[in-house]
Amino acid sequence: MTEAKPEDFPALGFVPCPGDSTTADDVAKTVRRTAKAVDEICQVLHGTGAGDWEGKAAEAFREKFDDEFHPRMDDARDSFKDAATALEDWAAYMERKQKDAATLEAQAAEANAQLGKAHDKATKLDHADQNTKDTEDRQDKVQDANRTVNSRELELEELRRKGHRMAKGY
Repeated sequence: MTEAKPEDFPALGFVPCPGDSTTADDVAKTVRRTAKAVDEICQVLHGTGAGDWEGKAAEAFREKFDDEFHPRMDDARDSFKDAATALEDWAAYMERKQKDAATLEAQAAEANAQLGKAHDKATKLDHADQNTKDTEDRQDKVQDANRTVNSRELELEELRRKGHRMAKGY
């Protein structure tokens, strides 16, 4: 999913869950690859890697790095693993929430379309033929149409409030 733009959410009027989940996922993958590379370095330093380097030269090499470098590399490995997991979780969360926001926008667009139809009907009834303007039946129809407009406005406003709550929780 590409980054959402305000024009993608005209019915809500704002982007509830901004961001580019594809880019976030790419960053997470890059950090995960880095974590794996640092892990391989740690395995070499510990002497636990596949096709491990053995012998006196290997032992001398490892001893040279045991005191300071080795623990720092272990910390770096753990930090990259934790960062990769956090970024992967964030990218997945972002994608889910953006799908929810797109669904909410579709609902708001439908509510907005229904509101437009209700406005049109109310306007037509309000500007009806002068001969039928004061009939009780026409007045009832105008009131019903206005109630429908109010109902549709409330429905759209509730969807927008839901979008704001979604944005706040995001």
